[in-house]
Amino acid sequence: MAYRGGHLIKPLSQFKTTKFMMALTVLVVMLSSPVPRLMAQDQQSAEVQQAVGPYAVGVLTERSNLSVGRARFIITLDDGNTGEPITGAEIVIHIKSQANRREGFAAAYGVPKFPGKYNAQVRFDTPGVHLVSIEIQGPLGEGTVLVEPFQVPDVGG
Repeated sequence: MAYRGGHLIKPLSQFKTTKFMMALTVLVVMLSSPVPRLMAQDQQSAEVQQAVGPYAVGVLTERSNLSVGRARFIITLDDGNTGEPITGAEIVIHIKSQANRREGFAAAYGVPKFPGKYNAQVRFDTPGVHLVSIEIQGPLGEGTVLVEPFQVPDVGG
């Protein structure tokens, strides 16, 4: 997996043990609950709205038409009680390919002109199912959003 736009995806081994355990817990939860899979080729965008800890989180995922390609994540982060936008949060998108078990991470960065909005682009290099979760660490606390798995078809023969 690679992150376009000049930002580096760090391997899992560089994250602290607590982050590893959190990611492992998220993956276990994702694997134990059946969630409909979205086709990267068939569906251009998907949106999730969740209350996560003290936050109201919106995740809009825009997918390319390519079978193996990019997805853009637009994350909206608001105070769950007041509805005020949250700035200064650290947001990490965790991705795990079920085909080859490779894991990657991408950071979502705040959009200066739009408080409470964060943006990231992720490239999917391999076909198959990719598990996706979004970890939030902000001024009100922590939370994790589970996103529907991506099904990236293999159109090669």
